[in-house]
Amino acid sequence: MATARAYELPFSILRGRIDDVILVSDDEMLRAIKELALNAGQVAEPAGAAALAAAMKLRSQLMGKKVVVMVTGGNIDPELFMKALENY
Repeated sequence: MATARAYELPFSILRGRIDDVILVSDDEMLRAIKELALNAGQVAEPAGAAALAAAMKLRSQLMGKKVVVMVTGGNIDPELFMKALENY
């Protein structure tokens, strides 16, 4: 996920279908990992929790709306998972 810019082919396909792009930090993704673990019983890697991190960042703008968040990828290092649970 750490990329300077979007890959041209996928972005050109999605360009007309995207309303916005939200940048999230590593800490925001770790908070989302903790939220998923504690409230949904889901284990996610940072990239897999990025969509939830973005939704959490926009929480006030999304209040009262139906929101779907895709969580993908549960391949997280156990130490990083414990860090998320303990520190965020």
